[in-house]
Amino acid sequence: MKKIIVLIFIALLSLSAAESATVEIPEENTDFILNIDYTRYPGSGDHGRYSAEDTIVIPESVSIILLYDDLEPEAFLSSWQLDRLTEHPSFKVADDNPRYASDEFGILYEKLQDGTLKVLSIPSAFNQSEDDISYGIYEIPEEITAIGPLAAAGCNINRSIAIPPSLTDIDPTAFIMSGVYDFYVHPDNPRYASIDGALYGKTERKLIYATSSMNLTTMEPFPFTIPEGVKAIENYAFLDSGIEEIILPSTIEDFSSLAFLGELLEGSYSIAPTMISDVSLNAAPESVKIIHETQPLSTGDIWDVTYIITEGKLVAALQSVFTDYESYNNMNAYFGKELFPIDTYRRDFEKLTVPEEITEICPYAFFGIQTEILEIPGTVRTIEGSAFCGAEIDELILHEGTERITAYDEDTPYLLEAWVPSSLTEIFGFTEEKTDELLAASEDGMDEMNLIYRGPVMMSVADTFHISRESPFYDYFFAVNPYAIEDVSWLQD
Repeated sequence: MKKIIVLIFIALLSLSAAESATVEIPEENTDFILNIDYTRYPGSGDHGRYSAEDTIVIPESVSIILLYDDLEPEAFLSSWQLDRLTEHPSFKVADDNPRYASDEFGILYEKLQDGTLKVLSIPSAFNQSEDDISYGIYEIPEEITAIGPLAAAGCNINRSIAIPPSLTDIDPTAFIMSGVYDFYVHPDNPRYASIDGALYGKTERKLIYATSSMNLTTMEPFPFTIPEGVKAIENYAFLDSGIEEIILPSTIEDFSSLAFLGELLEGSYSIAPTMISDVSLNAAPESVKIIHETQPLSTGDIWDVTYIITEGKLVAALQSVFTDYESYNNMNAYFGKELFPIDTYRRDFEKLTVPEEITEICPYAFFGIQTEILEIPGTVRTIEGSAFCGAEIDELILHEGTERITAYDEDTPYLLEAWVPSSLTEIFGFTEEKTDELLAASEDGMDEMNLIYRGPVMMSVADTFHISRESPFYDYFFAVNPYAIEDVSWLQD
């Protein structure tokens, strides 16, 4: 116990010792670009990363500010990008700058033509004084009419947000992982509404941000119920929400697997699929089907998987997690305050078999799934190449009938074994015609490494491939490495 206290004390000392820096952008510069990888401005080269303790001074001459313009569309699937987004510096803009402004808290604004303001960035060190907080609620000023992409992402607001009628343009990524407790929307706001602390879009009837409700006695979250009438769920709506159970309305029509992504895993290169382990329906909409399956483990535990299917397409497979509330409550009760995070984990399935009624598998459908064997039936005709991103799979079994695996994604897991049916005519975006071209080129002198990296990248993500000589890709696999394949033709009729 003494060791724990000492470590906490050292951590606090480290935080207090963090050095801040004031970086003044030269007067002659006309633009400032803050990227995920680094910060640069014309003629200055790579200046390294800015931290949350830094203050960037913007002169009158700067008329273009680009924040995270290099952000990849799936940035929230990568923890290194998420970590970078939590390092919002403070801004101090010259009073005579015609386009941008800042305030005493280091918030960066864009001046809009109608005289209102758009929030571009809130510093990670943002902390309103007590005079600006009423019972933990921060009221957004009336002059703010828009909040831009990633404006508060990861900045730990750790309070509720009151949205005035004037604020009618909030980017869907503005408050991702920002620690907002609840949203309170003024009833006269024409664009947004709040129900039980969650933020909704009125026009699209869409859930934008979900916020968790906790039982203050047990510290366990209540099920999150999306009200009837809501038709869509925004991508990343549940990211970092801590929600474990969702009840969908019968009116739900539009959502993707990205809607259910959830918790940052420290020290890894991806995030867990979510703490969500149970999704159910108030009623049965024609377009959505939920399948719950129980998976017995060799340890004696019973683990569940939930398949979310829309019109025959597997949108998401959610694996149940175990949340150690008992240890969480005991440790925090001992110290009298919240010092330790809730410990959540999942155990590997031994084998996960996709239901036969599924005909297509959507992007990121298996994100965060941990299984020794993933078996996909031949009823599945098309698999999006990114379906396996963020999963941990040892062996992938595809059956005759599956025809396509679309374009490769670099976050596809490394496989120990893969079973390739002869019905497969496209592997991660490569067709038989393309591999024939590569084989022809290899006869003209292309070396083996070029053959691998210019061909189906499936060859670089697995140790062993079980493949029939009838497969249109057999010759290619054989040319790259005959000892990496196992011919299964003799087992077939």
